[in-house]
Amino acid sequence: MEARSSSTHLPPVRRTRRRDWGRLLSRILCVVLAVAGLLPVAVGLLVRTSWARGHATRETQALAATFGIQARYGLELRLWPLSVSLHDLQVDASDGGTPFVTAHRVTARPKIFGLLAGKVVIDEIEINRPKARVVMKGGKLQNLTLDLPESPKKEGPSKPPFSVVSTSEADVDFTFDDAHVEGHEIDADVTTEDDGQGGTALEVAVRVGQARTRLVRKVEAKATPSKEATPPAVDEDTLCRLDGRARVEPRRILVRRLQVHGAADMDPAEGTHLGCDLPKTDFRYVELSLGHFAVTLPRSKDEMPNLEGHIKARAPIPLIGRAGPGAPLTEGWAGVDAELRYTPETPIPDLTGRIEVHDVRIARFNFAKNVTSEIAIRRGVVASSLTRLDI
Repeated sequence: MEARSSSTHLPPVRRTRRRDWGRLLSRILCVVLAVAGLLPVAVGLLVRTSWARGHATRETQALAATFGIQARYGLELRLWPLSVSLHDLQVDASDGGTPFVTAHRVTARPKIFGLLAGKVVIDEIEINRPKARVVMKGGKLQNLTLDLPESPKKEGPSKPPFSVVSTSEADVDFTFDDAHVEGHEIDADVTTEDDGQGGTALEVAVRVGQARTRLVRKVEAKATPSKEATPPAVDEDTLCRLDGRARVEPRRILVRRLQVHGAADMDPAEGTHLGCDLPKTDFRYVELSLGHFAVTLPRSKDEMPNLEGHIKARAPIPLIGRAGPGAPLTEGWAGVDAELRYTPETPIPDLTGRIEVHDVRIARFNFAKNVTSEIAIRRGVVASSLTRLDI
């Protein structure tokens, strides 16, 4: 018989493999970052869907309706850069006339960090090809019924909730009681800045291609036996160009530059707009130019503002007839090109420059063909180094 041999070797011990926590953490972070990277893409695709745009349009229209605004538009949302756009905007008027406002596109770009802080702060607003029709009577808006909630009054200076507002190719139609204004091809930019005193300063740039005004005013009745009522006068002036830039602070306005020219209607009949082809030799030609012209507003209503800067202007003398009844019959035009400074302490403004008057006539008296004067006014003393009178 064979002897059984007993083995003294123990079975191998299986050791549990040690978990690599570093590798596991790296995999988890990769998954989290991948999801975080895909989330904006997924949300961006979601907001571009017709369902999301339709839902946002219905909700915003319902919110506007609570304030009495009936608006129609298409809405677009973008996450980067974050923006909200309204295209083909139309706000209906409440008087049954043409729309209150229309615009080809309105785009607002809010600040992301402001939204994260719970505040609505708009970085930039762009309005393309807007058209507005505004009717005011007695200081109240007539063609749009607004039901705005009363906001609590805040003490101290207030800041607008935007940084830049720009509009291009705008048309406006304003009616203020008996005055009517139509403006075309208007470009405007407004930028907000800190004025250094806790308030807000506005940098404003405006360009107007053409505008027309219409003002109906009463005329003093003539002392005649006729019982017929004197028809009102209709002043229809034309603005042919306006180009300016200014800085507006709470108590100071600095006009960096301003160029305006147009034509004044001297015919009281209706339908007598002169257009923009009027030569400079015509007495109805109007011009105004300001350069670095500062206006410091008074602290009370009883005081006059301070004025300082360069002014160049010319206008028809018969415009004084619009000041009120009893004005004499006048003809001709007057112009000034001077450096001006006025404060409430001076009896008359300090002035240095040139004054000219052409074809002047008051009532039946003709004074001169041309009057030109190099003039200086200091502390109420008027001095002229050269005055020329052509008779």
